[in-house]
Amino acid sequence: MSRIIKFRCWDNINKQMIPHEKIGVLLKNVNNKTVGKRQMYYEQFTGLLDRTGKEIYEGDIVKAVYCHLEIEATVYEMVYDSDVACFTFHQKHSHRFRYEFRDGYEFEIISNIHCPSKGKTDDKASGE
Repeated sequence: MSRIIKFRCWDNINKQMIPHEKIGVLLKNVNNKTVGKRQMYYEQFTGLLDRTGKEIYEGDIVKAVYCHLEIEATVYEMVYDSDVACFTFHQKHSHRFRYEFRDGYEFEIISNIHCPSKGKTDDKASGE
């Protein structure tokens, strides 16, 4: 079984996401770095898809919904945890991490750390 490894890149000067197809030679060094006057932030594909089929990348803000019950929705940021070498769900406004979910959970991308206004969450979903 092979895993798809790809990246996208946030261009902090132009405030736009560059998809993996257009990154090209920028991936010489996958650490965040400055290229010319642009500050670029690389985000890796996690291998997960949300319930609409969109690819989930690190830096995405996702809503986890259990059995279609919006009442039990929780918002997480996808982060890479180097201590355990895997992607994790970091619960916003706390220091809790989730590494796995039982059957019945679906995820929906609601925004990204670089463009938080892309999606709005209500107080229940954000855990506030």
